[in-house]
Amino acid sequence: MDKKECGTQNRQNEYESLILCNDRIYSSSLLKAKTNDKDSFDIDSLISHITDDDDDDDDEPIQLMAGLIRPLLSSDDSIEYGVDYQDAAKIETANQIAYEMAKGRFVDLCSQLEGEEKLESLFLHAAETEIGRTVLENDDDEAFVQYRKVVAEAIASLQSILVLGMTYGLTMNPLGVGRAVNHMKEDAEDLDRIEIENKTIGQQWTPLHSLRLKYRVISDAYAEEKTAGFELLANLKNKQTPLGAYNLLIRIGVWEKHENLGLLRSGFPVRFTNSEEEVAKEVATRFATTADNNENNDDPDQLLGIRQDFRSQKLFTIDSASTKEIDDALGVEIINNDADDTKRYRYWIHIADSEKFAPVNSELFEIARKRATSIYLPGASIPMMPSSVSHDVMSLKAQTDACALSLGVELREDGSIIDESIILTPSTVRVSYRLTYDDADEMLEDGVGYSEEWELGQLYTAAQDRRNFRMKNGSAEAFVPTQIPQYTVSTFPDQNALDGVGIKVDVQVSHNGGKNQSAIVADAVIGRDGGSSISDELPVSSASTLVTEMMILAGEAIGKWALRETQTNVDNDGKTNTLELPFRGQPDPDYRSRGRDRNIMMDLLECNIGDGYCHAWYSRRFLSPAKVTPGASSHSGLGLDCYVQWSSPIRRLQDLQVHAAVKRFIRRQKVIDLLANGEKIPTEITSEDLGCELRSPNNDGKVELSLENIDKDIDYNDKIKLLGPAKFVMRNTNKFWMLEYVRRLKDANPELTLEALVLGCVNPDKRQYAIYIYELGLEWRYTSPVGIQAGDRFKIRIGDVIPANGQMAVVRSRI
Repeated sequence: MDKKECGTQNRQNEYESLILCNDRIYSSSLLKAKTNDKDSFDIDSLISHITDDDDDDDDEPIQLMAGLIRPLLSSDDSIEYGVDYQDAAKIETANQIAYEMAKGRFVDLCSQLEGEEKLESLFLHAAETEIGRTVLENDDDEAFVQYRKVVAEAIASLQSILVLGMTYGLTMNPLGVGRAVNHMKEDAEDLDRIEIENKTIGQQWTPLHSLRLKYRVISDAYAEEKTAGFELLANLKNKQTPLGAYNLLIRIGVWEKHENLGLLRSGFPVRFTNSEEEVAKEVATRFATTADNNENNDDPDQLLGIRQDFRSQKLFTIDSASTKEIDDALGVEIINNDADDTKRYRYWIHIADSEKFAPVNSELFEIARKRATSIYLPGASIPMMPSSVSHDVMSLKAQTDACALSLGVELREDGSIIDESIILTPSTVRVSYRLTYDDADEMLEDGVGYSEEWELGQLYTAAQDRRNFRMKNGSAEAFVPTQIPQYTVSTFPDQNALDGVGIKVDVQVSHNGGKNQSAIVADAVIGRDGGSSISDELPVSSASTLVTEMMILAGEAIGKWALRETQTNVDNDGKTNTLELPFRGQPDPDYRSRGRDRNIMMDLLECNIGDGYCHAWYSRRFLSPAKVTPGASSHSGLGLDCYVQWSSPIRRLQDLQVHAAVKRFIRRQKVIDLLANGEKIPTEITSEDLGCELRSPNNDGKVELSLENIDKDIDYNDKIKLLGPAKFVMRNTNKFWMLEYVRRLKDANPELTLEALVLGCVNPDKRQYAIYIYELGLEWRYTSPVGIQAGDRFKIRIGDVIPANGQMAVVRSRI
């Protein structure tokens, strides 16, 4: 059998494996899970295999797809897919069939919806291509069957191009691949199992199918899902590499010039599906109708009478101007002591009651569970829940009644918590003022925050007391007295920039770091380029410190409240109303076994090497990662005995679960009290509202509360595997835009020199050092041809910069 006959037979076998279902055909070859123990990406051998079939003119799916793409590569503005044809009705029907087959097949394969829609719309011309018309020449039904097969394989080849392009810039070594795909493995394998068990292979393409495709292509250097993509690239006379695929997708306008490849290959959904949006809109509409009169017959907290009214309290929200998910508000209550005519302050921290709208096991909760966290990127964000709820009914918007979980707490003079003062309750609030950090800073600086709006000044005073209390307990601020200023990068539309994107870089110390002192950043080191700008390092914001300390206070207080309440809440039968929370702890730095390292660190501090930056960098090796445990443990980084994170339920799944557990606990205690007093339980209250079984064993109207198997549907480890990859995406996206910013600087001024500080040695054998570039707030690795040491300063010049690969060459300047 010659090569052509062999290629034809292989395709025939592949066609026979196609499954026709609901007018959609999917190649079973795309649904096979492959494993491969090879570590490297041997592209040459793969291309040589593909090239064997290049002479095969009968490769209809590839030729069909190439025929659809080729007009987009033409410089001619007019796009024509075919010549005159006689049976217009037949062609129109065939085009519509192809379009319906393509609908939804590119979900999560483009960062913008417009890209997906453009890919789908290509298939509105499938029957007009030469291959499409040829396949449809026959008048029998077999022509449409064959046509569907060809279109199905053409769609698969386009998907292959997309996932190939995503691998551009990915380090194809075991460590890099593992980081990129490990969190996707379970979902990919679950989808395989479900399809086999339910015999649903090929019936419908979902975001999970896109995730599985990414998993296979990234995890297996020889995945057969890549083959069609390489064949299509060859047919279009493009380089058969990930870079070739990446460039092609930009040229045809389905990817942006700065497509976020790290986000696409992470497996995170880049947008909500239509059905998810509908679920959110239904929730928003249902609760909006009861907001005006504050009546909600299915609110268990209202039914049980435990939702308190705080609408008369003056409350502030303090956020960035661009913040849409407003999840915390702050207030102060004066408590008069009539006995000695003194007064004390109770500080209130109100957190958006997301659980009211997204209770455990609800459809909206499942939407949040799928994502586990919001992802914040320069110029964009991917929320955990659709904006119709997260930006609207959940958020604590000014001059609007909103539901919250409210915590009140009193402090001693040293900033420590008075345990017995802690109050925690569901509530209704009405925010008085929405402030930006700049607004709050100005009010504090001008004195308004201590006169007309005295509550703001009192909150800041408490925040300072809290911070001093934590530092005395050995927090990170005390451990590292001087923080290294870091960059933050943001992007914005800019018509003056060549690519339409402006970049802004700020350099400042952490919002709550160290002595709140700023390093000097050189003025005007940057030539303005395409709307990009850099700001000098700014002193830390008092308002940022205020908000940060109040949120840390809330985390400590809820932990102390839980410990207090669970020790006392026992019903008449001696059963305990239990509550499990995810306490976060961090071990103390280990000095005993690392005496030499500690001595070096203390020398760096005492000698003020690099103005304290070298000590800050070196001390990181002593900091252990925080761990989540069911029991309270000390958190050395915060200087606290216990800490629970719960202040961001709109954007973190675990925080949302904490709200659910706490509110269920409070409801159970109310039900226990009602039963003890012989009072009735509202019939609308369900077992799910309480997190345990509420039953009527004798059908006599009386109910019993079973305190066994409490909150078995809450798992704080659920989807926790997604948090690392989410941080990885955010960190790498920021790094990409920072390097793109540096690339623009270099283009604008090739002779630009910047000042660098040697922070310390990373690898003495390779003479690799960590350096800090002052003007950019950027830490970078630098290999020195000569010996250098911590604290040395010198000028550097920037060499080649490849943002997509995360690469930047740094050369020491002779000047």
